[in-house]
Amino acid sequence: MGEAVAGRAGGHHRWRAAAPAAESGPLVQRLLEEGRRVEFETNGTVMPDPALLVAGVRFNVSPKLASFGMDEAKSIVPSVLRALAESGQAVFKFVASSVADVDRIAELVDRHGLARCG
Repeated sequence: MGEAVAGRAGGHHRWRAAAPAAESGPLVQRLLEEGRRVEFETNGTVMPDPALLVAGVRFNVSPKLASFGMDEAKSIVPSVLRALAESGQAVFKFVASSVADVDRIAELVDRHGLARCG
């Protein structure tokens, strides 16, 4: 599962993994059975395992733009963004520091259907 960090914040338990991978499945299932909410924070470059696209699991997706020093050929993965958007379980957030960033975000939202999420 990669790096795993457990903690407690605001009455919620938090776990962080390198990617929402299949190895997370048993833990996620157990947490859901206990009535807990599960959220994955991701940059949207790794396809989530289909077993994690279930009720009670949310994805907070924060793609990185070129203006932040990222190579968008690596940081914007259209198939992953579309899959997360189509799951109906994703919320997308971006950091903008200029009007050009806002324009780029609008382009990504339109191109990948990100506005119909959540």
